Amino acid sequence: GKRAFSHTKIKEFVITDSVETVAEEAFMAATIEKITIGTKLDKLEKGLFYLSSLKEITISSNIKTIGNQAFASCRYLKKVTIKSGVTDIFEGAFYDCGAIEDIVIPGSVVSIGENAFYGCNGIVSITLMDGVKSIGANAFYNCRAAEKIYIPKSLVSIGDSAFRDSYNIKEVYIDDLTAWRNISGLENLTSYIAYDYRLYLNGDLID
Repeated sequence: GKRAFSHTKIKEFVITDSVETVAEEAFMAATIEKITIGTKLDKLEKGLFYLSSLKEITISSNIKTIGNQAFASCRYLKKVTIKSGVTDIFEGAFYDCGAIEDIVIPGSVVSIGENAFYGCNGIVSITLMDGVKSIGANAFYNCRAAEKIYIPKSLVSIGDSAFRDSYNIKEVYIDDLTAWRNISGLENLTSYIAYDYRLYLNGDLID
């Protein structure tokens, strides 16, 4: 049920292959450091690991959606691996996870929700794989350690203030110049990152 393991002092936990659902906020503020996700689970519910002590997570391909604030304020969470199969990262999913060092969003993810990585000020590199279509408002707000970002040709929109206060992004990598110029809300990236950022097309610097 809801908050079933909240505030518990478990270090490791296995969600077995027979489990199909885990309730909202089940591990809220738990001291859990490592979790193994079973193959039948297809959604990480709202606030599932909110404020927990998780250090790393692999989100397997059977998971389709990462719910609102599923990992919000997991301040020890350093390594996040999202497997291809996830389609939606909802609002505030990784809000205030300041220890994450880099993030790769697979192409199966259609949309990145509002505030999804807000305040993840330890991320150095952001990679969006081909297939990602939209970035929500404030999604990467205050990712101030970020230095480079990879933008796929599939991206069509960037929401308001998506990269506000992510002013240390100096390198932007793209694979299609026309697609880049046609992104709706492109200024929500370019007006907030380093004013002298460098743009690379297929690895080559564009003068």
